Amino acid sequence: MSLRKVPALAASLCLLQATWAFAAPTHYSLEDFQHTDKIDAHVHIHGAAEQFMAQAVSDGFRVLTINVDYPDFPPIDIQQQDAIALRKKYPGRVAFAATFSVANFQSPDWAANN
Repeated sequence: MSLRKVPALAASLCLLQATWAFAAPTHYSLEDFQHTDKIDAHVHIHGAAEQFMAQAVSDGFRVLTINVDYPDFPPIDIQQQDAIALRKKYPGRVAFAATFSVANFQSPDWAANN
């Protein structure tokens, strides 16, 4: 780099630092909690989840419930029905990611059957 460019680079860095200082707060406090929108991007909600959703609404959370093909969870079709019902009951508050069964995924005709 030529020496003539050093002052311009230094000025640019100072401007960038000043812009960052004014662009965003430097901390988040407990007092900010109720006034800040929040998203929990990974939950697994089953059933009506009334207490969970009451707390989410109270705390200003939107949630993404993720359906999974997992033996400890309800069947996929039940998870889907629950997610759709929650989305209808809490519009703008609940979104979901659907899934599909991976049973026998190594069989040659798996894709054709799913």
